[in-house]
Amino acid sequence: MKEKLKMRQKRGNSDDDNDLRIEKTHLSTLDPITKKKIVNPWKNKRCGHLYEKSSIFAWIESTRSRGKAVRCPYAGCIQRYLSEQHLVPASVSTLTDNPNEDHEGETSFTD
Repeated sequence: MKEKLKMRQKRGNSDDDNDLRIEKTHLSTLDPITKKKIVNPWKNKRCGHLYEKSSIFAWIESTRSRGKAVRCPYAGCIQRYLSEQHLVPASVSTLTDNPNEDHEGETSFTD
């Protein structure tokens, strides 16, 4: 622990320098598995990501049948375990009624 503190002091870094502030996030309207537009959205209660219902349930089943742990299919997502119990239907308006839509396939939200 002392070594890390010394290294930070040498580099001029403090804990405040390591804070991350999210100013803009994107809600993708494309399914991460099929890369097609989501028509029947289902939301992961743990991480908030959206999927096409048919592809996410098929993906969970396929991944389990190979004996692997099921993870959120979005690149970089930290959710390590995904099951059907974590999924809930999401309204289609989540995908279409956002006035901040900035380009095809992604919807932008500013904090």
